Amino acid sequence: MESRIFSLLVEKPKAYIEALQMIPREELSLLFSAYQSFLFNELLRRILQEFGLELTAVPGTAGPYLFYRRLERKELVYLRALSLPLAASRMEFPDAMSERLFAAILEERGIKRSSFNLRKVRQAFFKSTPREAIVFPGNFRIHPAEPDDLYPGRQKIRLFFKLPRGSYGTMLIKRLTMP
Repeated sequence: MESRIFSLLVEKPKAYIEALQMIPREELSLLFSAYQSFLFNELLRRILQEFGLELTAVPGTAGPYLFYRRLERKELVYLRALSLPLAASRMEFPDAMSERLFAAILEERGIKRSSFNLRKVRQAFFKSTPREAIVFPGNFRIHPAEPDDLYPGRQKIRLFFKLPRGSYGTMLIKRLTMP
């Protein structure tokens, strides 16, 4: 499939819509979702930086993950209530700051908000749904260290928690184990 898409774009450099239509629905939806997540994370990173928070970088596959070490009450109240939209042609921002920061992100990438309105690509679309800026695990429990069944001579710790849809347990583990 990739070679057909590249061949098309070599022949017709502006045939972006036709190229997107060649990608299977499930794969295109996954790619759109991944890009929405990237933009969401970039927006949240900039919001945290706007507050001047001390952020700790933890290495990740697509670049460092940034975690705050401490929040003052003002920032905690703001971030707990903050729900940011996923990128789409129609989005409602909670405040002027987040809208301004998102506009800057798009401008840096040469993207217009209208670019997310892909009427000609029917197999996938950008839908703006709100996502919480920060989440706290529910029903969090930690069991004492015990011998590890898989790695003799080592210890394991069992964690139990609930996270809302769209949140990842791996991020919680990274946050709990960061230096």
